[in-house]
Amino acid sequence: MKVTSFRELMREQAKAAVRISGAHHSSWNGRYGTPIGRESKLGGTANCDHSISYNPRHVDERLQEMFRNTRVHLQDKADLR
Repeated sequence: MKVTSFRELMREQAKAAVRISGAHHSSWNGRYGTPIGRESKLGGTANCDHSISYNPRHVDERLQEMFRNTRVHLQDKADLR
């Protein structure tokens, strides 16, 4: 599946992780835990309650920026002038 937005990526992440890892299933419950502090070096954690938490500075914001700039990333630089 091709994802075209940050929201779609978040919905598909467990399925993608299972495909990539060859795991039988994901234990993610579909919920997000409390975000990790921006100062932390951690990008994300899998929590005991089967939720996941991300550091907005390292993960969320960068992915959101990537999707906002998709047109720029997919085009030849000469076309963008």
